[in-house]
Amino acid sequence: MRSSSTRSGSLHGVFRYVAAATLTAAAAGVCSAADFPIKPITLIAPTVPGGAVDGSSRLIADKLSQKLGQRFIVENRPGANGTIGAALVAHAQSDGYTLLFTQNTPLVVAPHSMKSLSYDVFADFIPITEVGKIQLVLVTHPSLKVGSLGEFIAVANSNPGKIQYGSGGEGSDHHLAMELLRISAGIRLNHVPYKAGPQGFADLLGGHISAMFIAPGTAARQVADGRLVALGVASAKPIESYPGVPPIGRLLPGYEYESWFAVFAPKGTPAAVVAKLNAEFQAAIAIPEVAQKMLAIGIVPNSSSPEEMARLLKTDYQKIGKLLKEIGSQLK
Repeated sequence: MRSSSTRSGSLHGVFRYVAAATLTAAAAGVCSAADFPIKPITLIAPTVPGGAVDGSSRLIADKLSQKLGQRFIVENRPGANGTIGAALVAHAQSDGYTLLFTQNTPLVVAPHSMKSLSYDVFADFIPITEVGKIQLVLVTHPSLKVGSLGEFIAVANSNPGKIQYGSGGEGSDHHLAMELLRISAGIRLNHVPYKAGPQGFADLLGGHISAMFIAPGTAARQVADGRLVALGVASAKPIESYPGVPPIGRLLPGYEYESWFAVFAPKGTPAAVVAKLNAEFQAAIAIPEVAQKMLAIGIVPNSSSPEEMARLLKTDYQKIGKLLKEIGSQLK
């Protein structure tokens, strides 16, 4: 992995590049961008099919295909906390025809938690736009016999290390949200990592584990019919589809866990192409049908400029790095 000083210099390069995309798109080749795309575009989704990344990427890809007259093909490349798919894009041709549609994990978690990566987060990617914020809800199996977050914490205190919770793997949102809860509440839990979130969720439904953070849309039906119990939401505000389920921060002041989905292109992608992709993605995300369906799977639509996405990337890179250090120190 490159040194921190290299990352810092690379980050300044990201800001210079995205500023150029906005201010000098005409000089960079508007004529060629006006014809873009002239062939199918591949969106690399570095997760398994069926999750929120996959669902939202296919939803937006469909609208972009209709609008631009070229297919946007979603290609799932899961593995290694999303770094396999991210690496494919980092080393792809810089022409705008291979993009990364990703959750934040391979860009703000993996660099802190993996020994080496074949890409540099700030040097090898150009932000296109944020897609949305991810909401999470804490759910438990009824066999745990808790009906509130307070009761969950009490049971955990009475049985230190015995409550098993699932996640989509080390460094996944499911994992980090629960570890932040564990630290905030001062409790001990037993982490059971899975290769992907859907596998953990299946075991939760089967009663093989007791708790998990999951996207609200994924668990809504099971909560409604009593197969799961919703205890709290990780966001600062209540979730409309979970009336009566409070933010965890009400009981544990300061608690909030939020991550994002975003689109990136390889370094060197022409500024005019970046600008056009940004405009088209933002337009697709703003379509009411798209927004409604994204909300249904637990994503709050929120597009951005490339510059805004670069700032968000920097902020979360630092914030998650701090959280991972705290988790690591407590596990030693």
